[in-house]
Amino acid sequence: MATFPDWIELNTALRGDLSGAQRGLEAISRLAPLTGWAPDDKSPVRNLPSPNAAWTKILPRATILKFGPKSQIRARQEGDLVWLRCHAFLDEGVLSTKAAIQAYSAAVRLWAEAGVLRYALLTREGSVRCFPEVPVALTNASLVAIRTVRVDEAYDKPLDFWAAWDEREELGGSLRLAARGLNIETNADYLAHIMDGQWAMARAAKPKRTRYFKPEADEEELPVYQRGQPLLHPVGIVQEESTAEFSCYLKPGDHIRGHEIYKLWYLVKTGKFADGTEIKTVRVVFGDRWMAEQEKRPLLDIGCRVFAMVASGELEEIPE
Repeated sequence: MATFPDWIELNTALRGDLSGAQRGLEAISRLAPLTGWAPDDKSPVRNLPSPNAAWTKILPRATILKFGPKSQIRARQEGDLVWLRCHAFLDEGVLSTKAAIQAYSAAVRLWAEAGVLRYALLTREGSVRCFPEVPVALTNASLVAIRTVRVDEAYDKPLDFWAAWDEREELGGSLRLAARGLNIETNADYLAHIMDGQWAMARAAKPKRTRYFKPEADEEELPVYQRGQPLLHPVGIVQEESTAEFSCYLKPGDHIRGHEIYKLWYLVKTGKFADGTEIKTVRVVFGDRWMAEQEKRPLLDIGCRVFAMVASGELEEIPE
């Protein structure tokens, strides 16, 4: 059976206060009407006499806005910025993944048009958790709006970061929007759509800026996660060094599969194979230097050592 996100989350920063967010909030309210508000976390939610009533009266005073039975927006003022954390829960029987993502992305564009947008990140929560957390896009972002300098600071190859998205749009003032898979409903379809781009970002990031966790893939996602023939081949164990060695030869356009990288991550993390054989080091040897340079970042980030066969027939270690 197809699976979907548990909720859609939008985190955004706007210049000014909550009053300036009204146009975007009205776009969200077309997904589920504004039904209540509260001035702070300690106060009970006050129900509105009618849905979407009294926008201008409550916005200057609201910290929590309630939409429908469970979805809500929390606001936090920091200096001249208001930070919004928006949740659209999808188990209410009426909200679809596509509708929620499109409503939130419409709000982001309205805030950009009004000149108040400073940052936005739209994610699918409770789904597609078999990727590393890369800078800016995290594990599965559908949309990001961020200053380009922030990407330059986090990526050795920022052009590869931007190339991983379906859409890119200049918003002015060095702010750029990128989006992917906005019309995709199911988790498995979204995983298939973003998988290559997500690993491209992991390869492009600066050292140690990507975080790796135990991957989780449900029954529908697993075939997508495991697709592709392995390109890493076990060579054996160098006993005197307690080193497990793998070889890899790539053709142009090839990349090590994500599930292979996670197998090495687990081997490095546990220090032993499934049969109990203990090792101290994992070494990956590539048939040529360009292959090693192309693939090195995730391997080095998870703790492997990377080598390339050079013209002399000797091994050359690839540094950070």
